Amino acid sequence: MADDGLIVRNIMAKDVQTITPETPAARAARTMINLQIKHLVVTDGDGEVVGVISQRNIMTYLLSLVGAGESRGRPANDSAGCEVRKIMAEPPITVTADTPIRTAAAILASNKIGCLPVVVGRKRLIGLLTGIDLLEFVGRNQLPEPEEEFQVFMPPAFLSEDNQLRLPVSYFPAHRTDRELFAVLAYATRSKRMGVKLLPGGQEKGKAQGARPATVSGEHVHVQVGDFLEHYGLDVHGSLEVAEDAKSGYFVLSPAPSP
Repeated sequence: MADDGLIVRNIMAKDVQTITPETPAARAARTMINLQIKHLVVTDGDGEVVGVISQRNIMTYLLSLVGAGESRGRPANDSAGCEVRKIMAEPPITVTADTPIRTAAAILASNKIGCLPVVVGRKRLIGLLTGIDLLEFVGRNQLPEPEEEFQVFMPPAFLSEDNQLRLPVSYFPAHRTDRELFAVLAYATRSKRMGVKLLPGGQEKGKAQGARPATVSGEHVHVQVGDFLEHYGLDVHGSLEVAEDAKSGYFVLSPAPSP
């Protein structure tokens, strides 16, 4: 048996409207209209399901009468005495209360039908599962709730008029600020953003990449970037938004939007 939350029993309608095979089709149509339903289960005297009739069955039958009447050159009036047994869908496709909802959905889709009588034993009716029931269940339980998107606050960097780049020292917890530090600068021509990576002193590889001294004052790391800005023709000053690129190890800097 499937999990209780994913079987037909938990979403089927238990109060099911039924009719007999001898019921006139016109009365079945009025019942569906009055109750605002699209299907009626047809049961015999023992309460066993023998068929299903839908609005589509009735419309198809009426259209066939209209076509037949037009071919004879006179209105069709054969619908009054038509019994449900003549136009109901049979044999009925049924499921049990323990049928997994996933299986029931596949049966509805593959057979292009709108409902499944739920039976026990020799097709004794105990409920009804419709496509609407299934959609409502999916909407209530299966669709993910919209997730609110949170962004971690990162204090901005600042680029002064005298071309001093000031970065919060909290961005570099792995480096001891009482030792010599170097900064490596980078520029992405496509996105027009700057990048900065801090290296501890003594890393010859970093110096070979054009690293420059970085000084620590209070809560900030300061880097002189005048030549860097001039080389790339950049005219950027003021607050800079910071985003960490974990893959490259750079902090990506971009002008903060105006309030």
